[in-house]
Amino acid sequence: HVGDVIHKPWGNYLVAGDFGGSRDLHFFVLMIYSHDFGVPAIIEEKWFPANTSTGKIIKEIGKWDQYTQRRVVDAPSQVRIDMMIEDGYSTMLPVKAGFIETLAFLRNTFFKDEIIIDKKCTKLIETLRSGTLNDTRTDWARTPTLGHCDALMALVYGLRFMDKLSDLRPKRTDKNVHISNPERKKTLWT
Repeated sequence: HVGDVIHKPWGNYLVAGDFGGSRDLHFFVLMIYSHDFGVPAIIEEKWFPANTSTGKIIKEIGKWDQYTQRRVVDAPSQVRIDMMIEDGYSTMLPVKAGFIETLAFLRNTFFKDEIIIDKKCTKLIETLRSGTLNDTRTDWARTPTLGHCDALMALVYGLRFMDKLSDLRPKRTDKNVHISNPERKKTLWT
């Protein structure tokens, strides 16, 4: 599931994130749906410690605006309003499900090999390998290094919101194809 992921100008990009507030990490991923491989790919990650100012976070993740304006972010309503009014950074709320359903969704995504994560996304990879459940097994455990598994939740929000239908790859046209035999051309396009 981990490898090199290449930016493509025609991909369906998405920024997904989870604001951690004053206790946990703020975590964001830049994703693309790869029609070449038929799976979502995580290209980059950015994360910030608890209590990082919203302005600083927007300044950093705003660099991804060159790829997309589509953003799904779990953040308190007032933070989302401030991002929109003060920074012009609009976001959509993620689709949420119960904890057990979320766990099953993640498990199935990896079991079916339906994701690629760039090897540069070290915090996400560390969270996937080391994130644990709390004592009652009803939520993620909080740790100083992984927060509240905020990286996992940013990933889940992105996977649930990813546009898998719009194929933006360049389409082949008659002008792009050179066929020296005109009779062969007739059989290909008639």
